[in-house]
Amino acid sequence: MAVGTLSPWLTQQFTDANGTPLNGGFVYSFLAGTSTPVLTYTNVGLTTPHANPIVLNSAGRASVSGVEVPIYLAPGTSYKFVIQNSAQVAQITRDFVAGIPPTTASVDIAGIAGENIIANQVVYLSDGQGGRTAGRWYLADADFTYASTTPIAIGFALSPVSTLQPLTIRVAGQITNLAPVVVGSIYYVNQVAGEITLTAPPNVRAIGMADTTSSIIISTQLTSGLIAPGQIQFPATQNPSTDPNVLDDYEEGTFTPTILGDAGTSGIVYTAQVGTYTKIGREVNVQFQVGMSNKGTITGNVLLSGFPVTLFNPAYSVATAGWVDIVWSGLATPHIKISMQMLQGGGAGAGILRPLTAAGTDIFNQTMTTASLTNASGFGGNFKYTLI
Repeated sequence: MAVGTLSPWLTQQFTDANGTPLNGGFVYSFLAGTSTPVLTYTNVGLTTPHANPIVLNSAGRASVSGVEVPIYLAPGTSYKFVIQNSAQVAQITRDFVAGIPPTTASVDIAGIAGENIIANQVVYLSDGQGGRTAGRWYLADADFTYASTTPIAIGFALSPVSTLQPLTIRVAGQITNLAPVVVGSIYYVNQVAGEITLTAPPNVRAIGMADTTSSIIISTQLTSGLIAPGQIQFPATQNPSTDPNVLDDYEEGTFTPTILGDAGTSGIVYTAQVGTYTKIGREVNVQFQVGMSNKGTITGNVLLSGFPVTLFNPAYSVATAGWVDIVWSGLATPHIKISMQMLQGGGAGAGILRPLTAAGTDIFNQTMTTASLTNASGFGGNFKYTLI
């Protein structure tokens, strides 16, 4: 589909103040209001850029290899033109000349390439992560979150450019002339830099949906966390919100639970160490099982450790720490109940065991020692706790 518009000179002939054609003259193009060069094009599809400056022929018209060619502007880009004679003396300056699209279906913006880019590659606007230069455009790459899931702006390069050269990026609408794509399918940023893929990679950033076998409709809705119908992706590193009505994190994973003493641990042989968790906002849901065949040497109070998310602010605080009930087996003495007080502080999430061995006992002040354990002791649970 044609997307370019002719620059606003009907004959596209450049003359001096006396109307004499600028034989051997030059046409420089810049971003409006700046001295930053920007491309113009020889064809309506915006795939072949002019040199910058454009060299005029004896009739004062743009030509390439002796053939007169028109000057096309990228829609959505505002230009400044400086026209010079063959002695490079400025004759005319026109600023804020807009490239107006024939429709509003597509949105193109101007930028500066941070690396070599070819037409129809997927690019993103860098914020400086990954050793890149902030404000420049680089090839999108699903191997890295900073180049796929987290960029605010992402789109398709419309023409080939070299490092530090101006480029035009389509960020909305239709991108055409693609390699064969499957109509109706969502495409994603690929782990091959600059490419698209039909299969969602680990760092998922959707780029749009194919509307023909050679074009894609770029969709900002698909790139705002929605990775496929019915799926929402959160960043690997939480972006916390203070708004009580905003869900700012979701995570699933596994962990390795351990048994330890708060004064020292050595020589434990485990028969089972299984743990899974789901974190939704501040709430952590946990399932775990840990068992021993040799309790080794455990000194001090018995703790369970390895839980995936820790509470904040170091303290053994009864008032503010999380409390959960757990199940047990193979203990040396009978127990009515065992609670675990989730400890606050750094390191792997841990909880101190608070056993109830007799009715009427104040469980807040109870602790478990190695005397309560045997070589066959084990613990398990399915519970949740809330981050403070």
